[in-house]
Amino acid sequence: SPSPNPNPNPNPNPNPSPSPSPNPSQALPGCALTELHLGGCYVADQGAAALGAALSAGARLTTLDLSANGVADAGAAALADCMASAVALQALLLGGNNIGDAGGVALGDALGPARLHTLDLKDNGLGAGAGAALLRGVISHSQLQAQPSLTTLELAGTEVPYATALRCEAKLRALRRGRADESRARLHER
Repeated sequence: SPSPNPNPNPNPNPNPSPSPSPNPSQALPGCALTELHLGGCYVADQGAAALGAALSAGARLTTLDLSANGVADAGAAALADCMASAVALQALLLGGNNIGDAGGVALGDALGPARLHTLDLKDNGLGAGAGAALLRGVISHSQLQAQPSLTTLELAGTEVPYATALRCEAKLRALRRGRADESRARLHER
């Protein structure tokens, strides 16, 4: 009969030490990663703040998907703080989180200098205050950017007043039309 194993741990290292969790704010800036999809991973506010710090430190992410991650107002505010300096970031996907008016206001206030193409905030707890800030942000973006980039603002499943959402969409439609007109004009110049 085989003798019982005195050490039930199959790990040959008798004193294993857990490897430290990587800190995205340190790992991402030198990384060539351009898209990070973490939907449903529950990074919450702390993870969103760490990713925001990485974006501020020069990470080259073009897409950051934090959908359904338990991100609330503090995480949204941390991401908003980095939006102006995150020069590569084109899509910030935050649908299905716990972002309320305070987080929505922070994101709206950050839209002006941001280079985003897409901001997805669907299925969050945004209300009238966030809607007003997002509309101001869309207008500011169109005025501050020589070539406004924002094309999509997802607000489905929020409590943003319908009239405010329509005004945001009308402004974005005008921006898209303006870019199309500029492209046609450049083609005709050639």
